[in-house]
Amino acid sequence: MRSLHYFQTAIPSLTILFMILGCSSLNVGSYPLLPAVFLIPIYYWLVFRPNWLPLWSLFGIGLFYDGLIGNEYCFSCLLLMGSSYLGQHVRPLLNPNRFLLIWGGFSIYSLGYMIFIVH
Repeated sequence: MRSLHYFQTAIPSLTILFMILGCSSLNVGSYPLLPAVFLIPIYYWLVFRPNWLPLWSLFGIGLFYDGLIGNEYCFSCLLLMGSSYLGQHVRPLLNPNRFLLIWGGFSIYSLGYMIFIVH
């Protein structure tokens, strides 16, 4: 039973790593499509199951992403950990019955993330 609990807590990290590896070759022009795609599972897990996506997992995913893309190390880590902090304060406003508010929030979140990544 305990191994099932460990597998459940590993599911968010595995889905994010799967999205990163699966979409690492997608480009729009010379800009990688990866930042917008791998934010979808992060946003989902931070809104609906934030206790399954701990900060150390976001730190590791950020390091992996920085190494894959070639950004400065720990830049994505700080952005992802900051999004976790922001998600704690926004989460009470988002409930499953407000579909447009949830995806509007994701649009703003991904736009802000990509602005920070590009600069």
